[in-house]
Amino acid sequence: MAQSLTTTTPYDLTSTVGSPLSLPIRFDLSGRVSFLLGGVNSTVFPVFTHAGWERQKYDYVPAVLGLLPDWQEADASVPRLQVRRHKIEGGLGIGAATKLLSAKLGLSLGLVPFKGASWESRAFREPSEGRWSLPLDHAAWDEWSIGEGRDYQVFGGFTASLGVSLIGLSTGQVFRTTQERWQLSLEKISSKHMRVRIRRDSWKKAGFVVGPIIANWERAAMTYFDQERAYLLDMQDSAGPEALRALWAGRLDELQTSAAVSEEGSVRTWNGTYRARYLGIPYIYGQSTARVDLQSWETADGGRSLGILNLQTRNNGILREADPQVWTIVHDPADGAMYFLAISQSIERGSVGVHEKLGYWMERIGLNMQWPHLSKKDFLDARLMFAVTTAAWERWSKVELEVAAYQELCADFRLKCQKERTARKGIKRWNEILEIRDEIRPLQMAEFLIRHPLLWGMLVIGSKDKLKAEFMAHGNRWMPVQKILSTP
Repeated sequence: MAQSLTTTTPYDLTSTVGSPLSLPIRFDLSGRVSFLLGGVNSTVFPVFTHAGWERQKYDYVPAVLGLLPDWQEADASVPRLQVRRHKIEGGLGIGAATKLLSAKLGLSLGLVPFKGASWESRAFREPSEGRWSLPLDHAAWDEWSIGEGRDYQVFGGFTASLGVSLIGLSTGQVFRTTQERWQLSLEKISSKHMRVRIRRDSWKKAGFVVGPIIANWERAAMTYFDQERAYLLDMQDSAGPEALRALWAGRLDELQTSAAVSEEGSVRTWNGTYRARYLGIPYIYGQSTARVDLQSWETADGGRSLGILNLQTRNNGILREADPQVWTIVHDPADGAMYFLAISQSIERGSVGVHEKLGYWMERIGLNMQWPHLSKKDFLDARLMFAVTTAAWERWSKVELEVAAYQELCADFRLKCQKERTARKGIKRWNEILEIRDEIRPLQMAEFLIRHPLLWGMLVIGSKDKLKAEFMAHGNRWMPVQKILSTP
């Protein structure tokens, strides 16, 4: 897992970089054009746009030679993979608006088609034919190193909306967004083989947004479908480069029938709900939080039911500190276990960002670890993985939590829960969850404990348990690390 920086989850497709934005331009039935943002005086046709751009650039030491049990600084002779990633999207649409009760209150309709693309290069050094070149012959293949790769994707869709605006500001709207994405991933995994992955994703999201563009709350129902095929190309065989050239030209059938290919695939269907909040100035600075709750995962080979919860917080805009944090929790009713994966990636804030996001959470639950020298100049991507059994949940439910002890812990970390009212409220909420736990999904219990790690730590200690976790991290300054941690 430490070899990949991209984690594909349903959240990846539930938000684009940009979102439909009303431009300060409109025209009426007589053809007159206005650049005013005031109220609607008659039926007019506003212009909408959809624009987004993202660029990332960082280096890291890949786990090609394995993972170390502790932090070790990599010297200058250790090769770094140079990652260059770009994403761009745009769209243009038209709407219709008319006044309701007054000139300041209007009703608007909009339809915004959009399209986008992204591309990523992972290379140890600049290829002779350019960073985005492909190994379409044996000479180019020999130039690639194990671990190098390219990712390309195109996506598109449309958003239709019906909203109410007050003095030119959107205050509420219902919407439906449909999007589809195709992704091609290439990676050299040995001196002989290239792994080719072709992925198709499609999702539909319908819901409503409340609030102006600078501060809004969103809730929606969503369905998500993904289909993936993976192939191994023998690049030392003449058929390998030929199949790759055919693929790049869009002739997928030649790749599928090539004798130099072995194939594996999967099909998944997801259903669930989406909630998000945003506060900021679009395209400049802002923070968004999102919650995706998926109740089922069905596979083509007979079906399997899972509960999945995905939580993400990230900063958006040109003026931002790019340190997203993601939590993914999976509950498998077949074995009753709960699996947790926390991911924190920091580019602009370096290891400082990861420590403030994931490190502080680990300290509060009791997973203490010696961190290396923190710097804002270094890239770091860290992951924490652990599992909780049904038996452990039962033991925790019998622990009596004390308000005073909780306040004391909160005071050590200078948190708001050091106040008696806040501490008592948190413990009361946990007890309420226990009383109705047979009527709610276990994922809700997990979400509460993620948001209250000090309470979680008290439950583990009170039940005389130990929570073990696997920590993995890699960056540009340290060798890839894999550590097994445990609470006291």
